[in-house]
Parts: sequence; structure tokens; C-alpha cells
Amino acid sequence: ISMIGLAGTLDGANTGGPGAGGSNQSLAYMSVEDTVRCIRENRDHVVGVKTLLSRPISDDGRTEAATYAMALEASGEAGVPLMTHHSMSSIPIEECPGHLRPGDIYTHCFHGFETTIMDSEARKVNSAVHEAHKRGVIFDIGHGAGSFNWTVAEQCWAEGLRPTTISTDIWTSTNVGPCYDLPTCMTKMLAVGMPLVRASHWFYDGATAA
Repeated sequence: ISMIGLAGTLDGANTGGPGAGGSNQSLAYMSVEDTVRCIRENRDHVVGVKTLLSRPISDDGRTEAATYAMALEASGEAGVPLMTHHSMSSIPIEECPGHLRPGDIYTHCFHGFETTIMDSEARKVNSAVHEAHKRGVIFDIGHGAGSFNWTVAEQCWAEGLRPTTISTDIWTSTNVGPCYDLPTCMTKMLAVGMPLVRASHWFYDGATAA
């Protein structure tokens, strides 16, 4: 949803360069109208809307609520899914993934940072997460550099909450560890309890899990 995208997050936030503070630092970087027009003019390339919901790249959380609302509106108006990266966020679990629609994607679903889907005190997955899963929100692993937490993954499995898709979120900093590659991500799911035949298809349908 941010016009400067990851360029602002990775370069600006880390180096103090252009866009310092991150992709959602200013709402001036975002426009529902422009996003929808861009999608409609590029249907052969654009498959959805993505937003990063995280305080460090959102003016310490002050722009997060508006960013999320605009991303939901733009994706809904354009008729495409919304993918959310939701960690260290001021947006509560009850809203994300709580307000996501069937077909929307909640990536990095097993991270263990602040705003993880597991209630650390109760040691259970938040009920809003189960409700989102049941209504068709896609839960994607998105392993990345630090978005796979064994405790969260094992608790989700114990409660019957299965990831819909296995993905690496691989890039130049994760291909040398801890992500490495897709087989490594698949193997971690085998260790949690996923049947080999499901993991080998890179797709898991929790609704039909034995």
C-alpha cells in the first residue's frame, strides 16, 4: 500500500537515508485511489496488496491503523487479496488477522515477536486466530530471518491450526540461514507433525487434516 515499499523500509529505516523511518512513516506515501488504479491497469502483473504492520516503520505506530484500513479498502475495491506482515505492531490480533477476509493472507504466522498469534501467558492461540482460520483466511509460514518460532508452531499444531502454505520468504540475508531453502522449511513442518505427502505439495489444507 506504500508507494515507496520496501525501499523505504530496508534502506531508509536502517541507514537513515531517503524514507528514513520506514515505508509507512507517512500517510502521504499511500493512496487508495492510486493503488486501485494501478491494480486495474496491471491485472496481468499485480495479484494483491501487501502491507507491513509494525511500529518501527509506522511512525512508532501512529500511522498503523490508517495504513491497515487503507490496505483493506484498496484490496477490497480492486477485488484482490490483502497480505499482511504483522509483528511488533500496535494493531491487536483481534483486528489482524481478526478483520481479514476469506482469501486474505496472514504471513509470518508462526513468529514469536510481540503481537504473535499465541497468548504467551495463557499458552494458547488467540481465539480470533482460530475464527479467522475457519472463515478462510490463508495462514502462510513466511519463514524469513526470524519468523519461525518452534513454540508457536507446535502450539498451533496441538490446537489443530494448520498453515495453509509453506513459504520461505527467502532473500539475500536468509538463504545463508536460518531459512536456507524450501526443503528446510518443509522439514521443520515434518518435525512439528505435518504428513510428508502434504508437505511435499507445499500446501496444507487444515480442514481435511487427519
